[in-house]
Amino acid sequence: MNMEQLTEKSLGAFCREVAGDLRHLSISADAIESLASDLASESLPHPAWDHPAFPVTAGPTLDVVVWLGNALNFCYWVPEGESMWSISIAGQREVDAFALFGALNAAFEQGHDLGDAHVLRSDAISAMFASGRGYLPLVEDRIRILRDIGDILEHQFDGRLENAVEAAGKDAPGMASFLAATFPSFNDVRRMNGIEIPLYKRAQLAAGMLHAARKARGAEGLCKIEQLTVYADYMLPVALRSLGIMQFSKELEDRVNARRLLDADSREETEIRVATVAACDQLLEVTREKGGEIDALKLDFWLWRRGFDCESDLPHHRTLTTDY
Repeated sequence: MNMEQLTEKSLGAFCREVAGDLRHLSISADAIESLASDLASESLPHPAWDHPAFPVTAGPTLDVVVWLGNALNFCYWVPEGESMWSISIAGQREVDAFALFGALNAAFEQGHDLGDAHVLRSDAISAMFASGRGYLPLVEDRIRILRDIGDILEHQFDGRLENAVEAAGKDAPGMASFLAATFPSFNDVRRMNGIEIPLYKRAQLAAGMLHAARKARGAEGLCKIEQLTVYADYMLPVALRSLGIMQFSKELEDRVNARRLLDADSREETEIRVATVAACDQLLEVTREKGGEIDALKLDFWLWRRGFDCESDLPHHRTLTTDY
């Protein structure tokens, strides 16, 4: 199942339906109602992605940086005692996603055409990761993902990533489904009670980010952007917990607060991700009913930033995965 196959209901509504059988956490309708009242009177911005890590102008380089960046946009947290992987951008040390997008952008500036299949399979990729300082989890997985993308481009898109971007079209949920169907690492699916749930965190983020970045630079965005959900990652649950919307069971709370690993595809990890999408879909619906002009991109960006602000008090769950 993919997003385009959910014709009778949106992915958000589908997750709300599945979330009717949560065992390890709960969603507070009262907290959603309270926050919706506040958000209805606010004007939340779309992210412009105008950080120096990104190309300044719209065009093929921006498209490639956004797509490849999201192919690699997962798991930046480090074990106790390690420092996060970082690079220097515009005189500042950057970590997390901005460091990764900045490394890709810098590779272009240094003459490496990352839209070319041969470059994605070359030693330039290993050198790009080696240029940073600190610990980056799952480096070999990231290198493998780029090489796999290179192989697929070679066989299906005449060796060029921009051909794949064009083939994906201008439909945001269609682009997410295209990424998941074409490049296996984007196929982020969880199963609960025997039901397959296409969360597509990185695939949706690639579409949403491309839309927002293009629009911010005066170029045409994507259509059906309102059909994307928030992105089921590490930081949104932190924000939702801080707001009282997501409430963990005592056992799950103790485990997450102690920074003990949750296995990918475990019931606990799946519930956290499904409940994130479900709660936010309900929050969007109630906020709109109260007159607020809001979509998943705006809400996700607002919650994502709040999650970082709260993470020192409420640790995020830890799962070693390439999905987010």
